[in-house]
Amino acid sequence: MTVRKENRGDKPGWVLDILCKTADGRRKWYRRDAQVQTRAAAHAEHARLLRQLGETGDLLPDAEKPDSSRYTFSDAVAHFRRTHAATCLKASSRRGYDRVIDAELVPRFGTLPLEQVDRQAVNEMDAQLAGDGLKPATRANVQVAPAGGSSAPVSGHGIPGA
Repeated sequence: MTVRKENRGDKPGWVLDILCKTADGRRKWYRRDAQVQTRAAAHAEHARLLRQLGETGDLLPDAEKPDSSRYTFSDAVAHFRRTHAATCLKASSRRGYDRVIDAELVPRFGTLPLEQVDRQAVNEMDAQLAGDGLKPATRANVQVAPAGGSSAPVSGHGIPGA
């Protein structure tokens, strides 16, 4: 991943090179001229693209991003696993989230549009788990998983176009 000055024809220009892996595991080479041809602007654009890559798992322009209204909970889980879980969680935390996600959340919410998985749906699931005899600590683990380990409400944050 570099930012460099390169001769293009008869004049020099700033070029961004980023080699990354896509969500499906293929290697992708993103090579573009910087939008603004100054050293500072090229480095700022490079940093922005690296943040976008970390948050979304791809470097798609806004026009090419998928429509978030078609995202299901399973799509959100796949996005979480390839971005936040892969880069920010320890292996033991990932295993714990994966157990909860695979055992409780995907079977219950997997095919639902992401907008329908709201606090009310999570509270209804909690009531059912309480009725099944799960202890409060176990139910709390299940409730934390949809929010990605934060206290933030369940939403499409970080999902392209959401």
